[in-house]
Amino acid sequence: MKGMFRQAKTLTSLYLGNFITTNVGSMEAMFEGCTSLKYLNIEKFEGNQVNSISYMFENCISLTSINLPNFSTKSLRTMMRTFNNCTSLEYLSIPKLSTSSIYNFNNLFKNCQSLKSLSLPSFNSDQIMSFSNMFYGCSKLTSLDLSHLDPSYATNFDSMFEGCESLSNILLFNFETTIAKSMNSMFKDCKSLTSLDLSKFKTDNVETMEKMFYSCNTLTSLDLSRFNTAKVTTMAQMFYEINSMEVLDIRSFDTTNCKNFTGIFDECKNNVTVIINSKICQNLRGNIPEEFTIEDISSYY
Repeated sequence: MKGMFRQAKTLTSLYLGNFITTNVGSMEAMFEGCTSLKYLNIEKFEGNQVNSISYMFENCISLTSINLPNFSTKSLRTMMRTFNNCTSLEYLSIPKLSTSSIYNFNNLFKNCQSLKSLSLPSFNSDQIMSFSNMFYGCSKLTSLDLSHLDPSYATNFDSMFEGCESLSNILLFNFETTIAKSMNSMFKDCKSLTSLDLSKFKTDNVETMEKMFYSCNTLTSLDLSRFNTAKVTTMAQMFYEINSMEVLDIRSFDTTNCKNFTGIFDECKNNVTVIINSKICQNLRGNIPEEFTIEDISSYY
């Protein structure tokens, strides 16, 4: 069934209630590019033998609802860009979806800009290597519970939540980023976040944090005191326009190897208190605006 209805741009409704999918191996790009499709009945689809649903609904820009109550996916290996650019999608339910063998969530829900809620109880993979752009542009999502996800094998978190402008709560309690290498723009333009618990984040191997918290302008405090930044080479615009920030704790920041601080605190208000250890971040200190209050705890070490 791979690419079965691909680019059927004039198709507006489709009833597949009688399709037997018990032995189907791939549904990759099955409805990709069905830009006029508004009604789709696939509620009886089964997915026990399906190994790929990558691009399955990509660019179905008119589709408002996807319901797959019987879609059990024990053999699933890849679901990259499955719902990418489903800009009108308001309801999504796949309660039996198993992601235990998935290795890539790149662009999975990218630009699903009409989704207000998303329940992912069965997303439990411990083999994911990339979360890049996973929720990029999901501008109406208000909360996400990712406390059950295990990202310990992932290296790429670039733009994971970028553009989630309505997101006020992200649960990341067990989100241990053990071998992460890139976190560029990870929370960029998350304009409704007031707090963020990153206590389980491990950044020992991270090399780039450019624009990581760019324009998170409702964050009032940020505790990054456990961040190990010894390998980070760029922090350009990392804290750009964090206008509500009162306290920024970066006492563990070792910036010895960082070469790029361009605009790191640009467009920030003047009364931020920054907690640092100047013994390990001399090159960063010179980029902290004079208007900020610096609390240097180096004498305690």
